[in-house]
Amino acid sequence: MTKQKSKVPILKPDALSGNIKDFIDAINHQNDLACALVTTSYLEQCLATLLGQYFIQGSSTVQTLFDYTQQGILTEISSRSKFSYCLGLIGDKLFANLTTIGNIRNRFAHTHPEVTFEDLEIKTFCNRLTLPTAPDQNLLKHSFGTLTLELVSKPA
Repeated sequence: MTKQKSKVPILKPDALSGNIKDFIDAINHQNDLACALVTTSYLEQCLATLLGQYFIQGSSTVQTLFDYTQQGILTEISSRSKFSYCLGLIGDKLFANLTTIGNIRNRFAHTHPEVTFEDLEIKTFCNRLTLPTAPDQNLLKHSFGTLTLELVSKPA
């Protein structure tokens, strides 16, 4: 039996923008868990797209950096944001927000039973985010969604 190599695409910016509907749908219509996971996944892909613009195009070695089945070093939001920050592609505030969003995602993904944006630790993380407006404690999910949408739509 031959092992198939997993291809994790690094999307071009125009292809990435075509996926914005799923991102917005997760913020507006999905439960808290789906919101956190889908939006963070989209931000991970945004970072892969950003980094991919500076790597050798079409290189299989570059592709393995983003491939979790190949133990790639750029498979998670934390490593992608750190690398982007160290290369000067994103600023301090965006890096801090991405780090916090990664923490929120991890809290959702690794907690049983399922948590919501009303969870004390999630609230604490959300309150660390640099938001375009002051957060309303009753709208933490909305604030999270607003911030992630702002991160996607504005360059560093």
